[in-house]
Amino acid sequence: ALLQRHVGYDSLSQALLPFLSRENFGDQILGFLFSLSLHDFSVSSGFMSLRHGEYSDLDKSIQQLEPRLGLIAYPNAMKLLLDLLPDISTDPVLHYVVYKLLERLTGVSHRNKIILCDLGLFGSLFRTFLDYKADPDMPSQERRVMQKLLRRILDLGANAADVRNIFRAAVNDDNSLNPQVLDLLRS
Repeated sequence: ALLQRHVGYDSLSQALLPFLSRENFGDQILGFLFSLSLHDFSVSSGFMSLRHGEYSDLDKSIQQLEPRLGLIAYPNAMKLLLDLLPDISTDPVLHYVVYKLLERLTGVSHRNKIILCDLGLFGSLFRTFLDYKADPDMPSQERRVMQKLLRRILDLGANAADVRNIFRAAVNDDNSLNPQVLDLLRS
């Protein structure tokens, strides 16, 4: 609350921007933001160690980190992390780690799901998911974890604008149906 009243997350975002371009600093910033959002800075070192390895190794490392995942204490720090993610890296492994951790956080408690839903993340996550759909080089693991995360957020419902966007995306330009978006609709 002190950060939000006296400094603000916009100011924090602008203060972090110069550090994002430095090599390996982006990972540390994301780790600290993730830790801040959970109010548990022991998670930051675990977050930074997740960047190395194959997807199967990452899943095992995330499973080891899961017992330390708890309730989201500062939701705006999580939103800032997601807002900064595209600026920090286009590396699919980093994006996979962030989305997988978010997906695991939604499984920790119903409260976390509500927080992520209330942050209005669905619209930006869905746009990112659609961009992934258009990119044939995107790893299937990243698509699957993004789809699972979107389904978990949709469990709580969506606003009318988001539902409209989902239905629009379900129909391709050639009037065929998009199976990945239909899978989201089924949820």
